[in-house]
Amino acid sequence: MSWILVPLQYLYLIWRAQANIAKANAAAGKPNHNRLLKKAVKAINACESMQVQFPEVTNRIDIARNEEALRFEIKK
Repeated sequence: MSWILVPLQYLYLIWRAQANIAKANAAAGKPNHNRLLKKAVKAINACESMQVQFPEVTNRIDIARNEEALRFEIKK
């Protein structure tokens, strides 16, 4: 069961962290900047926690994401 739920949760947390980082960068100098950074840090900490608990699953996902990013860079 963890081979189904952990990847989905891990990908969601990565997406959430990236979205909050992008929002925080857009809100630089505004009052909600710190709140968005705190949300991003919370999601990043959750990702790191999952990396410690389920290294074989998260490593496989990270390798696939890195390969996809490299393919995308090569196509540019």
